Amino acid sequence: TITFGACTTISDFLSLLIKFNSGSQFTADQKLIFTDLIYIVGRVGSHQIRNAASIGGNLMLANKHSFPSDLTIALMGLGASVVVGSLNAEVTLDMINFVNFNMTGQLLKQIILPLGRTGQIYKVFKTAQRNAHAHSIVNAGMSAIVTNNVISSPVIALGNIRLKQARMTNTESFLSGKDVRVKDNLKQAISILLNELNVDPSIPDPNYRTGLA
Repeated sequence: TITFGACTTISDFLSLLIKFNSGSQFTADQKLIFTDLIYIVGRVGSHQIRNAASIGGNLMLANKHSFPSDLTIALMGLGASVVVGSLNAEVTLDMINFVNFNMTGQLLKQIILPLGRTGQIYKVFKTAQRNAHAHSIVNAGMSAIVTNNVISSPVIALGNIRLKQARMTNTESFLSGKDVRVKDNLKQAISILLNELNVDPSIPDPNYRTGLA
């Protein structure tokens, strides 16, 4: 794993990801995660925002408000975790628990990234009106390990379809153990996903967002 302090600026976070991706301290499998992380972090805000804002601040917007954080959805799809502390104790939370965690009297201290694993596929997607400096209409972070054409540890995280980022756990459960070569598996997964999306009616254009997801 790699641990970042929550006060790390988004620009410094991006620079470190680029350095790790081009360096030799990690194996090719471990570096699988960096390409899509670099892509999505580079689309957060503008240069000025990334220079001033911290990764912890971005995550806290997702925790406190209905904010379509690209960083949060990317980390959720990756299976990252955060360390939260108070005067009395510390706790490590995965991202789905963090966005729903009561942070009153708590401090976000660290973000922990898991490195890539053999056979892992990790992808991040963002649909927005502009390439940068634009909130996502829908964003997604997805990961799975494929060994001998069989899926394990699938993660499907979607943002801006509900008031908080969400995992599509029913679809994940269906995909686990499935053969990627069987076309009917994909059709069934899409059907389960459509039933599971439940786009919040208070979010504009729910039908359009359903189609994007």
